Amino acid sequence: MGNLQVSSGQYVQAAKSFASAVIFGLGGSVENDGRHLGVGTLNDLKSNSPINRRAISSIPDLVHAIDQSLRGSPVSANACSSHSPLLLSPQQALQARYKLFPPDGQLPLVSQCQNNQNTNPQIPVDSLPSNYIQRYNNMGREDDPRQTSASIEAIVSNALLNLSKIFQDGINSGAPDKVVYLNGRVPSTYDILSLYLLSLSLNASASTANNVGILLLASVTQSPMSSNLPCQNCERRTRDLALDYYLFGLSLDQKHPHLHTNLGSLLREQGKLNEAVQMYQKAIQCDPHFNIALANLAGCLKDQGQIDKAIIYYARAVQENPDFVEALVGLASCYGSVCNWTDRGGCGWEQMSVDIEGNLVSGQIEGWVTRVIKVAENQVDEVRRWGIGAIDFIDSVEGGNLFKTIERTVRISDPNERVKFRQLINSWRGCYEEGTNLLSLIEKTIRAVQRQWYLDRRQGVKPPVPDYTYARPHIPSVLPIPLAPSILPFHSFTLPLNSFYVRQISEKAASRVSMTVLSQNWLPKHVYPPPASPKNGVLKVAYISSDFANHPLAHLMQNVFGMHDRTKVHAYCYATSPSDSSQYRQEIEKGAYVFRDVSSWSTQKIVEQLVSDGIHISVNLNGFTKGGRNEIFATRPCPVQISLMGFAGPMGADWCDYVLGDITAMNGVPQYSNLSNNDSRLKLIQPPDENMSSYWPYRKEKVIYMPRTLFCCDHRQSAPDSNKVRIESGQPLHTWEADVELRQRLRKQLFPNLPEGAFLMGNFNQLYKIDPTIFVTWLRILQRLPHAYLWLLEFPKNGRTNLYTYAYKWTGSRDILSRIIFTPVAEKNEHIIRSRVCDLFLDTPECNAHTTAADVSWGGTPIITYPRHSYKLCSRIGASIVYGALPADYRGRQIGQRLVVHSEAEYEDRVVEFGSTLEGLRELNEIRTVLFNEREKDGNGLFNTKKWVESVEKGFQRAWEDWVQGKHENIFID
Repeated sequence: MGNLQVSSGQYVQAAKSFASAVIFGLGGSVENDGRHLGVGTLNDLKSNSPINRRAISSIPDLVHAIDQSLRGSPVSANACSSHSPLLLSPQQALQARYKLFPPDGQLPLVSQCQNNQNTNPQIPVDSLPSNYIQRYNNMGREDDPRQTSASIEAIVSNALLNLSKIFQDGINSGAPDKVVYLNGRVPSTYDILSLYLLSLSLNASASTANNVGILLLASVTQSPMSSNLPCQNCERRTRDLALDYYLFGLSLDQKHPHLHTNLGSLLREQGKLNEAVQMYQKAIQCDPHFNIALANLAGCLKDQGQIDKAIIYYARAVQENPDFVEALVGLASCYGSVCNWTDRGGCGWEQMSVDIEGNLVSGQIEGWVTRVIKVAENQVDEVRRWGIGAIDFIDSVEGGNLFKTIERTVRISDPNERVKFRQLINSWRGCYEEGTNLLSLIEKTIRAVQRQWYLDRRQGVKPPVPDYTYARPHIPSVLPIPLAPSILPFHSFTLPLNSFYVRQISEKAASRVSMTVLSQNWLPKHVYPPPASPKNGVLKVAYISSDFANHPLAHLMQNVFGMHDRTKVHAYCYATSPSDSSQYRQEIEKGAYVFRDVSSWSTQKIVEQLVSDGIHISVNLNGFTKGGRNEIFATRPCPVQISLMGFAGPMGADWCDYVLGDITAMNGVPQYSNLSNNDSRLKLIQPPDENMSSYWPYRKEKVIYMPRTLFCCDHRQSAPDSNKVRIESGQPLHTWEADVELRQRLRKQLFPNLPEGAFLMGNFNQLYKIDPTIFVTWLRILQRLPHAYLWLLEFPKNGRTNLYTYAYKWTGSRDILSRIIFTPVAEKNEHIIRSRVCDLFLDTPECNAHTTAADVSWGGTPIITYPRHSYKLCSRIGASIVYGALPADYRGRQIGQRLVVHSEAEYEDRVVEFGSTLEGLRELNEIRTVLFNEREKDGNGLFNTKKWVESVEKGFQRAWEDWVQGKHENIFID
């Protein structure tokens, strides 16, 4: 019955069925309605029965009994605290039954059967699964008591396994209708692990060992399971234990595909990609139709750069299960990365599509990109339902304690304000975004209370009980971790999504991060204490990044940290990745006021170090990119938290107060009104208006507007042809005349067969940034300019064949095919030098060149760019860089208006204009001269890193002053 109920989506009923089987097998009584079991929906009554290890009557009773029997005993000697999961090895877990039912580990029902061999126990027919009823009815008739015991143990073990899996899957799903509650709260890792351990002890099975391994790993990764792990040693031990359980499971069943798959994922997480591939392949050998193993193998192959092989396995996974969202999204990502557009279709803003034969067709048709967009939209719409009913539960079951805590800590004492506060909460009740608004309320309260603590301290107020006065609002037990969309925020850069879904994808990803970390038991009961007032006005600013290495971000910012005026800012750098011993890492370590390698630290340890260091402002240099540690920021260790440079989009998080921007990149300043502009204390905690400007994706964070460009460059300090590098190496300065000669020489070296008078256009982005629309535009330009050539990079190499295929298929011209030139990716300094060879850089409108655009501008090559979207920062940074590299005068604005266009048609016509006439070529050469002369000037342009740092310091100072004053608004740097 239970399994049928699960398959039909009746999760609560199934959980009650399995719970009944467990309680009955443990000697407890089972009522037909199952309400006493402590398992069910929010409306089910809690179990309040007393704990009795010999008469366990509910699942919460059982969890408590397991805890009491194992905690503090020799078996659990490795448990790290009274709040951590029981970190038992598989061999120790097998002893759980003996600790719970000493001395022989015999279940109570077994004793009953042995004592009453002629009398079967009373079976609650309406409560137990039918297959269990039949097995229970046969128990008393067993000739061998050992067989009776084994039968009961198998039944209880299986029911525990199924019940735990329902809890685990419900939490992982994030879907409200799949979550099964335990005594009116979301089950914790500890609850589920306790049940699994007893199941394993009663009947050691590979499936149970597999699920324990999954649960343990989930407790130390950014997942929906609350980790409760208080120390870094526990985290390492937990990962080791997960491996032990996988290996133990394989010792029981060497052909268990799930175990091979999960072991592969653990190895992949550790960076052991070759070993991971082998594990996934073993899983597929066990079950060739196992779609999860197929998709995981594809993902691992993608990590290794084997995109063609990854596509094969992703396609197989989708074929096995067309509704497997992760495989579909992974397949689409691989297709996009190598420009495999066959059967792509078209949607959103796109006016043309690619059909199943690879033909270009006018209008929009169904294809893999439309399916991915529909998946994203459906997932967002589903997640927006998260938390519906939570306010009713908080009021009716928890007595409104959350709202009372917020009123007390934020000090909403005025009766009218309290009425408005309750009206605000009631406006969310039963509506979409109810959970999101509650989470936002909690996070804004944490920020407000931290500020109040700071103000009290300045006034000499020392409350006796910080846990009460500055209490951290707890996450309501009714709220599970929400499911984040399968499309990551970074992937939204290149998909035709509208502004609403771009924003929602980031917001839902941020909510998942928040819920994960704010559920941790190691968080103090009070908010983190604020730092002391800046001593002598010096702000302590922590830059946190995994990219302090040979990475584009370090290329751009390597000297920033040493340029800070130490009478204004002390730059602390927290490196969340180990040293690669590169020159970039060494430069950053040397320049920082304090440099900390925290790559092996737990989130808790990093957060506590930030608090101990007294950091005023923390800067997120990753955002939603690989290696990001956003959970650090979600704990709110610092009063002001800012995102810059790492992620070109909205963070959508209440733990991100500001993003760095400029007028061009942000498409101006949004016009909207919000309660936060009035003098009410509610301004400190009210979530932003859902109905604010529809195009504006920065609904939660404010913008620090830089005077010229948000983009930071280090070329003046580190480029091989910069004045600084040339002087330090004893070489003459690089003059305009030398640059002209260098450009001509390199052009002949790189392209010896290029005809005299050829017009060379280039794009050096990764190929995933190219979409069919812009590629067609480039092909039309080549058709209109017979002497033009297009230079692209093999980035990756296997995208070249696809682009050649579409170029010929869509034009039918082998001449055009011959005028598209691919070269390998070059080392950084070589790339910067050779980028000046092309006459014009053609930007990709959906996601612009970022670091590449800065490299090209330094080399003096003009960039034609089209900021296709008003709401996508990644689509507008190219324009910001173009304007930032030009003089801040009328002439610079004129040039910028020629290079920054406003449609695909204007893009095409402007390139043709530049490349078809002597006047156009002369104009490009004049622009090149301006760019060259501007790059070493003392103004506040793109390449003046020192001026950029000074502007950022002003932004930091304003952000800090606004926090102290209780303001949160856009900041404009003069």
